[in-house]
Amino acid sequence: MRFKKLCLISIAAGLVLAWSSFAQTVSFDNLTRATIASFTIPAGSIDGSDSSSNMIPTGTILVYKTNSGLLGKMEVVNYGYNLWLKIVTYNADGTVHAQADSVEIRGTFECSLDSAKETLAPSADFHWDIIGGNNRVLTMMNGATIGIYYEPNIVSFDNLTLSMDSSFIIPYSSLDGSDSVSNQIPTGTVLIYITKTGLYGKLQVLKYGYDLSLRIVTYNANGTVHAQADSVVIGGTTYCNLDSAKQSSSGGLFWHIHSAVWRSVDMVAPATIRIYYEPVSSLSNFVLAPPSPGVLANGQKVYANFNYTTVWSHGSLIWCLGMWQGKYVGASQGALPIDAGSDTMSRYIIAPTSGIGRIDSIQAIMKDSSQQDTFVNMFIPVSYVYGSDSVYNVQISPASPETLNFKDTMHITFSYFADTAVRIYVDPLYHGAVIGREWDKGSILFPAGIGSDSGRTMFGIADSQGVPVTVDSLRILMTKANGATIIKTFFIPVAYIFNGTTPVLNKSIQAVPARFDLRVASRSVSFALPKSARVLVRAYDVAGRCIATLADGMMPAGYFSRKLPSVNMLAFIRMEADGHVFTAKALCRK
Repeated sequence: MRFKKLCLISIAAGLVLAWSSFAQTVSFDNLTRATIASFTIPAGSIDGSDSSSNMIPTGTILVYKTNSGLLGKMEVVNYGYNLWLKIVTYNADGTVHAQADSVEIRGTFECSLDSAKETLAPSADFHWDIIGGNNRVLTMMNGATIGIYYEPNIVSFDNLTLSMDSSFIIPYSSLDGSDSVSNQIPTGTVLIYITKTGLYGKLQVLKYGYDLSLRIVTYNANGTVHAQADSVVIGGTTYCNLDSAKQSSSGGLFWHIHSAVWRSVDMVAPATIRIYYEPVSSLSNFVLAPPSPGVLANGQKVYANFNYTTVWSHGSLIWCLGMWQGKYVGASQGALPIDAGSDTMSRYIIAPTSGIGRIDSIQAIMKDSSQQDTFVNMFIPVSYVYGSDSVYNVQISPASPETLNFKDTMHITFSYFADTAVRIYVDPLYHGAVIGREWDKGSILFPAGIGSDSGRTMFGIADSQGVPVTVDSLRILMTKANGATIIKTFFIPVAYIFNGTTPVLNKSIQAVPARFDLRVASRSVSFALPKSARVLVRAYDVAGRCIATLADGMMPAGYFSRKLPSVNMLAFIRMEADGHVFTAKALCRK
């Protein structure tokens, strides 16, 4: 649907309309000198009062001719007692003569549009006049002229009066009313007209279709109402007598049905018509639940509640889609056709059901029911993170497998996702048992969302006999802020050996043994490993009961020694390593 809006220009004698055709979003940057030169820009002043009559609210775009004859444009960046304006003044060849992205014009001061600056010089182009109270006027000076190109306020049918009607140029004898995207008179359109007898009036399309439902007011010359109808139906291929505000067999307006799609409003000479305001399909006033920024669980819905206006008579579809860096993520609610009109609506997006990620915008789209034409395509910036409580991207330095000395530091980094504030602990395990707590300062409190941590340390801990320590997994605990309530537990397999002794078999022999071996001394057991292997060394009494485990786990190549159990008895020592089995007798003493 094309968006057309009439631009009101205030002058001393009243209001004049300059017609302009816009894309769905009016662009200050795309307004060229050639376009400005095609407008009639009258002299005068514009009401800028701090009230409902204000014609230059924030976002208004104006065109002007300076007192030196140069053309230009300006946008109200911020309205108030002081005006902040974006100004561009052109030379005759279209190059920029002067510009300012944001210049402040204080109340009661003047502005030179030739220099795009505030000034008190007598040669200024306009005066920002603070009359008193809420009354304010932008008054042109020294022959400069100005007009409104775009004003963002919504036009009111009721506030459109004869004094405004009679100052309009109303030149058209026909308007396109086809049942297609070229339709110029969708539901909500406001038109002004001159009847065959020369009376001025206004009408609003209450409902568009094969038959038109219209609201009509025709004025006498003195401003009183000549005829009116709050809702009159004009059937296809019939006339409307605007002097009587009724359907008739002849009259000033003919609703012409040319074919199934092609339709037009044709005026019977000398009656004429033009569009005062044509509505556009729009989406606005978005409210999100849960609000952004926020944290979402996998599969959680985000509801977008908003207002919509659609002018397409054959049903429109509206979707909301989650996006991250321009790509769609998750799923969305299906769309059902809605009729032309305005109302509120709720649509939801669904965070992905697995994985961890972000949503940085929600795309809102309105299309016709056949999805051939797009009426609205907009993006709402948001900040959501989604996922299930988890710890991932765990990095350990030095990397597993590795043999370390006691008190060698292990650095742990990780990323996490949590929907509430959490603490995260890492415990080293061997055969499921905790053999040392890793963080000497405990866990900090991690905020909800996606985050990471680095620089945490883990230390190997020797037992009282100096036995090497094997770590075969890390247990990661995610708890609530109290540190006690466990949310999730994760395990990471590793292979670390913290070696605690020096070989004692024979200090003069080579550092790496040539073969597996087991020897017993008066107070200790020594064994040799020519390569890394899983080792099990135990002491048994004469009845075959295990009285001590001297080694159990992965061990590197080398020479090792273990103290005998502190008991008074004869014991049997058994070592299993890499498929080899060795036994020896030992006399244990306290």
